[in-house]
This record gives sequence, C-alpha cells and structure tokens, in this order.
Amino acid sequence: MEFAKKQSELAGLSVANWLRKAAFSKKALVAKVSPMHRAYYRQLVGMSTNLNQISRKLNSGQYTKIHSEIQAATELLKKINQLFLKDDSEAD
Repeated sequence: MEFAKKQSELAGLSVANWLRKAAFSKKALVAKVSPMHRAYYRQLVGMSTNLNQISRKLNSGQYTKIHSEIQAATELLKKINQLFLKDDSEAD
C-alpha cells in the first residue's frame, strides 16, 4: 500500500484513481515532474556535458587547464549535492 501511496502522490492522483489507472491502463503511469526536479535535471545534463568535454580533452592529450576544469566540475557537484540535501531536509 505504501508503494501505491507514493506513486499516486508522484502522479498527482488519489490512491484509488492511481490504482484504477494502473490496473486498467495499457500505458505506464508517468509521474509529474516538479519545476525543481526539472532544474536538477538541467544541472545534471550540464555536468555530464562538462565531464564529457574533460574526457575528450584527456583522451586527445590536451592536459592544459584540466586541473581548473576538474575543480569547476567538483564545485558543480558540491552545489548539486547541497541542493539535494536541502530538498531532502525540507521533505522531512
């Protein structure tokens, strides 16, 4: 029952409506994404782009500026982690 509660909250439906849709729908129910989670997603995409660029430079032998790029990526990871920790503490 806890699973149904959590899924219904994510989908923005009552538990009864979520159960009906889950039982009778051929499509998977998709949870609504909050603007905050969209922002997290954008930041994660940006971080993955940065990591990809760093990897390409390392593999092509371009080692100049790599230390500062790693530091920038580390700072981004710290900021994302702080956002998640803040979000988790607000949810409790």
